[in-house]
Amino acid sequence: MAGQVHGLIASTSALTTVGGIMWYNDTNKVTNAGDTILGAGIANTDSIILHQGQGNYAASLCRAYNGGGYKDWYLPRQDDLFKLYLNQAVIGGFTGNFVGGYWSSTETSISTAFAGNFTAGIAIPNNVKFWQYLVRAVRTF
Repeated sequence: MAGQVHGLIASTSALTTVGGIMWYNDTNKVTNAGDTILGAGIANTDSIILHQGQGNYAASLCRAYNGGGYKDWYLPRQDDLFKLYLNQAVIGGFTGNFVGGYWSSTETSISTAFAGNFTAGIAIPNNVKFWQYLVRAVRTF
């Protein structure tokens, strides 16, 4: 639509410390969060939480985040994470010396999910869900 402005906003910093956080809530379950298409991040995040329940893990941190007074934050899907990587210098707040990666909401199997290593500039499609990576929440406008 002419004149319409929309995009992706990232939290100003990681919601986790350098040690990171697990993707899941200690139980391997298929969460049906495999979508990578535009707009799938919220659905992926909600599906992860539906199947994993309450706890301290990547998707739950993002949904609980209320930066700027907004409550529609989510764990970025695979393609959102790639956009963050491409624009990390402009967005800022990425930890450059962390050798791991950042979680996405895109599940690749019952025990793995997609992440991105911003230091090495590589996509990591099959990360075991108990590995601890950083988390940046995103929202769309």
